[in-house]
Amino acid sequence: MMEGGGEAAVPQWAQWAALLILSVCAAVVVQVLLATRGTAYRRDADGALYIPADHPGVPYYVLRAILCCRLRCPPRLRAADFQAWTPRLRTVMPATLEADRVAEFAAACGYRPGEDAADVGRDSGHDSGRDEASGRVVPPTYLQAVSEVMSMAAATCASRADWPLPLLPLPIHAAQTIELFGEQLCAGDGVLFVGSPPVATRTRRGMELRLDSHGVDGGNNLRFRGSMTGFYRLPPDPTIESSGNSGGAATAASPADEIGALTAPVRRHEWVVDARTAREYAAASDDYNPTHLLPWCGRAVGFPGAVVHGMWTAARVHAQCVADGALPYSLPTAASLHAARVAAGTTGVSGGTGTTVAPPSPRDDGGGGTSQPRFRMSIAFRRPIVLPSTVVCSYSLADAVWVPAAGASADAPLPPDIGVRRITFLVHTPANDAVYARGTMELFL
Repeated sequence: MMEGGGEAAVPQWAQWAALLILSVCAAVVVQVLLATRGTAYRRDADGALYIPADHPGVPYYVLRAILCCRLRCPPRLRAADFQAWTPRLRTVMPATLEADRVAEFAAACGYRPGEDAADVGRDSGHDSGRDEASGRVVPPTYLQAVSEVMSMAAATCASRADWPLPLLPLPIHAAQTIELFGEQLCAGDGVLFVGSPPVATRTRRGMELRLDSHGVDGGNNLRFRGSMTGFYRLPPDPTIESSGNSGGAATAASPADEIGALTAPVRRHEWVVDARTAREYAAASDDYNPTHLLPWCGRAVGFPGAVVHGMWTAARVHAQCVADGALPYSLPTAASLHAARVAAGTTGVSGGTGTTVAPPSPRDDGGGGTSQPRFRMSIAFRRPIVLPSTVVCSYSLADAVWVPAAGASADAPLPPDIGVRRITFLVHTPANDAVYARGTMELFL
């Protein structure tokens, strides 16, 4: 019956039935979480958080974060407090680089291994000693993507004492570094990823969180090292001096000046990124951060809509340089490099002047304790790319410059026989009025 034109009241039995259904659903979800806890993570004897190779996937960890109400953060969190809370949070995750997942990632990011093989040989002038055409070689950006999944899983499984920062929304991708050591990994290889304790820095506008990781092969040889910096937006703290570039703040130079400062010749490519780009990368990398997939989630954290994955941007830049022949898809071996230099009758030049330096000594390509990377990529993200967008990648190449130790940086000196192929790149708008990301790639020869 309706009274006075109002809506009919919901019967009490229907209310109890709805409550019962919700309770049953909640109980089922809790039981699933409890039943899969052993396959999702466990604590090792030394206190490290162990993520198994057959973990249930990122959607499980995101659901766990929601059900555990890990959505908020103390408003005046300090870096010292965070470090006191996480003195020994270390993560371990074994992984097998499956061929189908590597191929899916390569396709989502624009790698074309079969086509790039000819460009590698033509541009580099040497045989890499690897089978590029088969597509078995794993791009360096894929290793970083796997390590980020490990970090995401660890954050959701850790206790509040171990990880006090909010899990949703996830931090803004601010910067990352990728390094490869020894011979490049191939699909089918096993890698043990190890994540170091987080390093937090409180800024005026939020919290910067750096997550360092590395990967070793079955012989405990270092193959990969990565670092990802995330930024949590928190209520401003006026007691902290501004760092000037936290969370993607603009730099002093104008975007047009930065783009114009690239050393000629500059290669320029235009990309169209949309929701399909984000979906394909999420499926390939297992990174289902809703900020990249749902416009309303992007708006909830302060963006105009959904934004592209920062890791996709880095991988797409690397794939573009590979497609252009500026970088090889697989790294050359030390033996092939030495043979090519001997055949050419030169050991290299210093600063492009033609001055010869000492011939290279063979280096251990099997890991062997060497600390010199074979490849390094560093990228800083200035602002997110809102979907859909048209963006431009511009880069310049300093081709095969042999760098003596005296010209190397103090924190990472190079031996006199090491050369560097250095690429400086910018991802920006077609109108050159905004820069999304800036970075460098270095191939140590």
